Amino acid sequence: MLRAFASQAPSLSVSPLCHASAARRTAAVLAILPALGACAPSESAARAQHAPVAADSMLAVADTQTGAVTAGPTPQGEPTLPSQIGTRAARAPRRPTVALSPLADTIAGALVFAPRTQTWFTAATRNKRLLIDLGRVDADVKKTPERLAAYKEAVAARSSFAPDARFRLHAGWGVEEITISDYDVWNGRIVGVAHGSPLLDSLVKHPGSRAPVTGAAELLPPPTYAAAGTDSTSAAASPTTDSSAPATPPPPAAPLPTRCVRDSASAPLAARAAEVRDSLDLVLRQTAMPPYEEVARTITVQSSQVIGCFLPSPPSSLTAGARPSAAASSAAPLTPARGLVLAVSLRDAGKEFLRERVVVIDDATGAVTPLRVADLRFKAHDLLDAYDADGDGVDDLVAKGVAEASGATVVLRFDPKAKKLLRLASGFAWESR
Repeated sequence: MLRAFASQAPSLSVSPLCHASAARRTAAVLAILPALGACAPSESAARAQHAPVAADSMLAVADTQTGAVTAGPTPQGEPTLPSQIGTRAARAPRRPTVALSPLADTIAGALVFAPRTQTWFTAATRNKRLLIDLGRVDADVKKTPERLAAYKEAVAARSSFAPDARFRLHAGWGVEEITISDYDVWNGRIVGVAHGSPLLDSLVKHPGSRAPVTGAAELLPPPTYAAAGTDSTSAAASPTTDSSAPATPPPPAAPLPTRCVRDSASAPLAARAAEVRDSLDLVLRQTAMPPYEEVARTITVQSSQVIGCFLPSPPSSLTAGARPSAAASSAAPLTPARGLVLAVSLRDAGKEFLRERVVVIDDATGAVTPLRVADLRFKAHDLLDAYDADGDGVDDLVAKGVAEASGATVVLRFDPKAKKLLRLASGFAWESR
């Protein structure tokens, strides 16, 4: 049977060219094998010894190429922001490695800090203390005092923000520098306890009837740490700087505009805001309602508004309707005028369906300008306050971001040219699952 199958099977013919190419490949392999076997053990050990050095040098080069880009003013004189395309903030230096206690080493595995390239953070008052959100901790560290002490030890050793790290706080009353003096945990968030001027400490400890202090904290350039292996606290306290170089004071903060009054809206502006709110309510109900009846029955309309200096206005020396000349425009730059930002949103009971419209209303003319919101995580916002959060002379917004079973305090930067709100910082996030 096998002979019959073999006789019926088609004959396979191999080309002489295939035999020649296979022979050449075999000869090449046989020629390489003696060279591989001739390697001495000493040469292999030498290569293994130099391999980590080469790897370290390659990592150093890669870190240099992808690392710090000094944050500074743009050619137009505007501050460099992480949200701008094509710019990257200065990377914080790596902290020296410090040996931790066993409990602190265990807790260190549950710490998640903000990226080293992040320079803007959210600051807010909690329990009569000014806290800066630095990350999150995925463990309960307040069960015992020993766990809390170990948590602070791990944060001080592993955080990119050394003790005595300096921030520039932008808030409603002005701009000032603050310093981290201690670490703590708040609602699962890693926070730094900050202190500033006596005025700030008084506002934090004795708020009275005023709203809680909320601001945007800009991380200032950190010191150069000492060699690896030194204690983090001592390294931060005594940075390795050139004593002969003169100390450069921080740049003066931009003064807040004095023409803007943020306390209350005038009667015409309040009436105009009520009209615009009703119009946005109608538009949302006609065009953005969910297609499901069960969800549509739980829909409610939420609105919030804040007053600030958002819109450009001509210098006060010009008469109404007159256009400034080129020389006058360069000598007297435009100053932000008073306006009202209104946010109206549709929300279902579980906040799974969210639709929002945001506009700014000019206090002088009543003109309405739609604004786009670039905040991918939160689809709706409750406006809380308005002030200049990035030092560009135009007010920005502080809001509570709303999402399904979660929320956070966000700072939205207002771009009057693009008519857009960009998220500058976010912190104190919470979830209720």
